Amino acid sequence: MTRSRFSYIIYLNYFFVLFFIGIAARLFSLGFKNRKQEIGTVIILLLVLFLFYVTAKWANRISIDGPTILIKGLFKRRVINYEEIASINLFSIEDFYWATGLTTVATRLTLGNGGKVVIADPFYKNIGEIKSALNENFKEKIEPFQSFLTKTASTNTVLESSYEKFSGNPYTSFNGLMIFGWTAFILSLPIFIKRPLVPAHLFVLFPTIIFYLGFGYQLNYFLISNQHLIVKNHFLFWVNKKYSISDIIAANFESPYRRSRGLRIIKKDFKSKLYCAGSLRDNHWDALREKLKELQIHFV
Repeated sequence: MTRSRFSYIIYLNYFFVLFFIGIAARLFSLGFKNRKQEIGTVIILLLVLFLFYVTAKWANRISIDGPTILIKGLFKRRVINYEEIASINLFSIEDFYWATGLTTVATRLTLGNGGKVVIADPFYKNIGEIKSALNENFKEKIEPFQSFLTKTASTNTVLESSYEKFSGNPYTSFNGLMIFGWTAFILSLPIFIKRPLVPAHLFVLFPTIIFYLGFGYQLNYFLISNQHLIVKNHFLFWVNKKYSISDIIAANFESPYRRSRGLRIIKKDFKSKLYCAGSLRDNHWDALREKLKELQIHFV
């Protein structure tokens, strides 16, 4: 039996639900002294309900046991048998705007009665295991998009070409400007506060590191040859992920909510990973799409 495991996105939603519930509870305990506090509390409660709704809608536990799929959520429990499924698209593009602010790759189960069940790649840590189980147990239901299972490696027979770089200017990108702006602000603090530095000021390093990593992780770029795709980062030197072209079966461009546009890479084992690349401009993305298609990578 294959069971799903949630990714950090779902747990982050739960965290914010509990966080805003805590704020609302605190406001209630203090009592309302004016109209603004009442309105603020109502807005917070509406936000809690909204986050709770979208989390409950998409945070479903998936269990695949042979020809049977069990879907369990906060308010649902559904068993789907083999005969009920009309088709399965492992690389469907679905709009999850109200949940995550993005259109992303997902698995769509189309049922015989016209209904559908959607399993989004970003919501599950083990999405590769889920898709592999579906592909194994529901082979006749899988919608063909390309003969990806017969894609073979050619690294031993073809010489590797030179790498082509897909990157923009990170220093003039939004993420780069935010990093440099924050650094300039921190460095200028001693001038404005006009006080000598003390050990307590070291606490400012923590939000600085979080700020640097948060925007830095959105500044990836790509090196591509006829045999490999390498993901590197302009600011984070340790990012160096190498993929064999023969292992990549699909790719997609996505724009996550409040994050830079990125490249989602899907491997033969159906594992899915998104790399945000905030330095790339439209012409870079267009060239990257053509390069992936040239390498016979299915572009979703």
